[in-house]
Amino acid sequence: MVTMSESPQLRDVADRYWEARLESSPLFATFLGDHRYDDRVDDLSAEGDARQRSLWLGFLGEAEAIDPTALDESDLVAAATDYRQLNEPWVLEYRLPDADSRERLTETYSFVYHTIPFVSGHCMGFSRRLFDALGGFAENYVVGDDVDFSFRAQLQGYPIRSVPAAVVHYRFRDSLSGLRRQAHLYAFDQARLCQRFPEVWRPVPARWRAFRRETRQLGRRSGRFLLSRQWRDRTETARLLWRWGWYTGLVRGMITFRAPPP
Repeated sequence: MVTMSESPQLRDVADRYWEARLESSPLFATFLGDHRYDDRVDDLSAEGDARQRSLWLGFLGEAEAIDPTALDESDLVAAATDYRQLNEPWVLEYRLPDADSRERLTETYSFVYHTIPFVSGHCMGFSRRLFDALGGFAENYVVGDDVDFSFRAQLQGYPIRSVPAAVVHYRFRDSLSGLRRQAHLYAFDQARLCQRFPEVWRPVPARWRAFRRETRQLGRRSGRFLLSRQWRDRTETARLLWRWGWYTGLVRGMITFRAPPP
């Protein structure tokens, strides 16, 4: 994966445009959590509309004046993802057990036995050229169409470029039934991906060993959960439900698609 270089001129225009956007629409700013303009309301007069139009045309002129040769171009890009702003601590603990992973921004993702990364749909950007070349998104997935799209793009020679300056704030599921179902569907479609893209997965024997190890560990962990009364802890309950949701989805997917464990 390659990191795209940033144009200082474009960044300056984008930053000033965003500040002007918030100042011109105080209600929008407040909705986003920026309370600097709470003492104002939107100017809906004809004069206010004319001022805004003039302002936006000025920004458009600045953007059009930037030399296109100074900008990076890519058909598939990945924005950074921040998990801290929208999630409660217990949610972060069950989804991101590693404390370091809660603090850093994530751009691309990879399962343990992938040989290439993928871009999650919530932080993916792509060109119309790439979309047409791939024939769009595959429609037979429940949740794995973004991974399928990323795999097909890379296998056809389109690399992923990261854009760390673009940040998406992502919120995890915070209901126990919702997170278990999400894990189940993720794993189910992962098995489908394994069957469709055997070339991007590591050797099958290693994956079977990992699956047997997960089976044993999940059994032992479930026993400790009950004996130690960990069900009183919301984070531990969420962690176990996520793992069981993933495991059952994986087994279902392996049977449905006649695939080895991903």
